[in-house]
Amino acid sequence: AARSGCGLVTLAAPETIQPLLTALADITHEPLPGTGGALDADSARALLRALAGSKARALLVGPGIGASDGTRAFVQHLLAGLDGVSEGLNAAVLDADALNLLGGEAEWWTRLTLPRVLTPHPGEMARLTGLTVSQVQAARLDTALEYAARTGSVIVLKGAGTIVAAPDGRARISEAATSALAHAGTGDVLAGLIAGLIAQGLEPFDAATAAVYLHAETARQVAEVYGDASTLASDLLRVLPEVRKSITPA
Repeated sequence: AARSGCGLVTLAAPETIQPLLTALADITHEPLPGTGGALDADSARALLRALAGSKARALLVGPGIGASDGTRAFVQHLLAGLDGVSEGLNAAVLDADALNLLGGEAEWWTRLTLPRVLTPHPGEMARLTGLTVSQVQAARLDTALEYAARTGSVIVLKGAGTIVAAPDGRARISEAATSALAHAGTGDVLAGLIAGLIAQGLEPFDAATAAVYLHAETARQVAEVYGDASTLASDLLRVLPEVRKSITPA
């Protein structure tokens, strides 16, 4: 998100791990209460209070939060309280463990009218839809479009030929396919990039589309140097600004 071009990124995380985050000097921090170092319902309430007094334009939920009962309560309370919490909040991006937790929630989307982008890989998409991974992969476009329409969300179904599907039936498919993006953490980079572009004013569908392109092109350039097998998520962060500048010099 910080490399996307947005002016300020705030990391909300349990207060018990704040000493570990001091090295991240390029962002600000929002310490949250929790239980045993993990997020819970109290964390969600604290985050909602912080959002109410902030100028946040986008919210990313999921990377690194875990999938405990406490984090399930965190996600439930957060989504239930997001509507109207801040007039400036344009959309929420839901990724990683947030998606795994939503997979067990019936009609979770009825509790949230705020625009949102979901970024599942095929396994997460299977949990969200109740399909098998094989079924998802056999009908990727149809699955993404159907779930986008059902939930009113923009869906970014990752994988070879990443699909961006909108609730109104629009879809864009990336021509890129690289195993460099199969490494842990690269999906978190994509989610942060989407959130950062939304914060800069792009509509969720356009932000997701632009982010997918930037993400894939960055991975391609990094892999030319390190190879697909040795490319790390942190490598993308070093090259992303150059790729972004080559497209939008400002």
